[in-house]
Amino acid sequence: MALLQRGLKLASSSFSFSCLSTSIWTSTPLAVVASSSSPAWLSGNRRLLHSKPSSQHKIRRFYKEVSIKSTEEPDGWFTVLLDNRQLKTPKKLPFMVPNEELAELVALEWDCQEKELFPDTMYITSLCNVALDNKSGLTKDERINNLVPFAETDTLSYRNDGITDLHNMQKDEWNPLVDWFAKRYNTDVMTTTTLFEQQHDQFVEKVVEELANMNDFSLAATELAMDTAKSAIIALAMYEGEIDAEHASRLSRLELEFQVERFGEIEWAHTMEKHDTQARLAAAAVVMKLAK
Repeated sequence: MALLQRGLKLASSSFSFSCLSTSIWTSTPLAVVASSSSPAWLSGNRRLLHSKPSSQHKIRRFYKEVSIKSTEEPDGWFTVLLDNRQLKTPKKLPFMVPNEELAELVALEWDCQEKELFPDTMYITSLCNVALDNKSGLTKDERINNLVPFAETDTLSYRNDGITDLHNMQKDEWNPLVDWFAKRYNTDVMTTTTLFEQQHDQFVEKVVEELANMNDFSLAATELAMDTAKSAIIALAMYEGEIDAEHASRLSRLELEFQVERFGEIEWAHTMEKHDTQARLAAAAVVMKLAK
């Protein structure tokens, strides 16, 4: 309980969350929306998502107590302890993060698991593991190169020209962030109604330059945000604190939400997709903020 209270206090001083599932208290997937003001992180009672991760990820809880402690090397980093045993990454490396705040939130994810563990619900832990393990084995330059397509074909660049209402919605919702990006990175941003154009080289170079300056944790979080939103603009706006995860989710799902409003919702499919998008972007936002 002390860890939970500390985690809630920590989160409330940093960013805003609204839990969209009961996953912290049950076995349903964690889905949170991060914003930039005042959180209710892991409150667990806002909205329910009645689905479970696949059974192949199910592991019985093998520990009672979760805590954190500082590491001797690197100095100033923290690790998570399960019954006083250091947490390991999937590659069996010591689990360590660059500050106490991030360690507290990882510990909270583990402490909130019940009789069974569902790794699919521990988004922040998973992101930190990506940063520490680099499971792909790719160099940093290779990982950045894999993100270039999200810059070349950024979602916010492409506008619908067949449905006036959708086109106007894209203009109203997306243009302010496009304008911010152009000013922040001193580059033009191409917008088009055809699928046969790509962003110009200067735009891509600016994105690559920003990614190259990130540490491993920030890069892992930005990879997740770009892959989820299909947009370098959205991901870097999150990284810079210009938008929160809830705003990022709304922008990335704009066309889908427009279609849902017109034709209706397939409840289980659209609900799961929406909550998964929000959870992934929320985890990315947390790591971006705490690992800079």
